[in-house]
Amino acid sequence: VLARRIIRYRNKLGGFSDPEQLAEVYGISDSLLQMLEGRLQADTALVVHISLNKAGEKELASHPYIGKYRAEGILRLRNQVSRIRSPDELAENGVLEKNELEKLRPYLVP
Repeated sequence: VLARRIIRYRNKLGGFSDPEQLAEVYGISDSLLQMLEGRLQADTALVVHISLNKAGEKELASHPYIGKYRAEGILRLRNQVSRIRSPDELAENGVLEKNELEKLRPYLVP
């Protein structure tokens, strides 16, 4: 059951960019993470990227770190500037908080 949850969450994210993300999977305890510490690594080359200039609302909203509200904000910004040149523009324009952007950065491309 736990392995299935990990795989399902990994697929929703588009891959793990940091082993610490396992803590976000329902059912993973702190003690399990401590046992696995140092044994896990994330292959960031396998992360699926989301294009800020091409992705639709549904694709954006389906990412666990974005959701419907933030997806709408990204689309509003995209309509205002016509092209998002960098993920940093999301924080600069109040679409995301800086800590949210850092969490999302591995998944975003202009």
